[in-house]
Amino acid sequence: MSNLELVEATIDATGFAFYIVKLPDEDVGDKLARASTQTGLICRMEYQDFLFAEFVVNLERLFHYVAEASGGEPDEQLELRNQIEEEIYKVNLALDPRGLVISKSGIIKLAGTGEGVPLIENSDWDRVLDQEDINPFIAFEEIEAVEGPDETDDLEDLLSDDLDSLGQVDTIERKWPRVNVVLNVRKFSKDVEKGFK
Repeated sequence: MSNLELVEATIDATGFAFYIVKLPDEDVGDKLARASTQTGLICRMEYQDFLFAEFVVNLERLFHYVAEASGGEPDEQLELRNQIEEEIYKVNLALDPRGLVISKSGIIKLAGTGEGVPLIENSDWDRVLDQEDINPFIAFEEIEAVEGPDETDDLEDLLSDDLDSLGQVDTIERKWPRVNVVLNVRKFSKDVEKGFK
């Protein structure tokens, strides 16, 4: 695989900046094969997940932003996902699904490299994923930090102690199997939360 270039992109409405990996043209076919399922049938949201996992640097930060910016509203999350998707296409035009086909063997390919069904015309393209699959961070937005002790130490002192003494309440593991990502979120008391801001 060739050297990769990072390109800064921005979500216009908020100015949130993130980086996208620019894929060399000669590597597009190999990368698209990774997005293929056994049948090649994939919905737009699954294709977006593939794009986010493969081409967005610091994915957790981006998903956290989407969760906060949308307030957990599904329609706003979908709009932000669509904006991020469009930014990826600006950097990697060959990944635009309008120029892709699903071959008879179920592999997603560039339209000019063989015959197949256009990706955006496959029977699964318009299928909508469940809310928890749209953004794995949404589940965490509902978690309220618990009250901690009235007084806190310096942040340096807090960080030098072990996690149990920091008032950690729980660790939550959230699996996102479609793109092989596991997110671990630690929940702390409000006093510790203030120290990290």
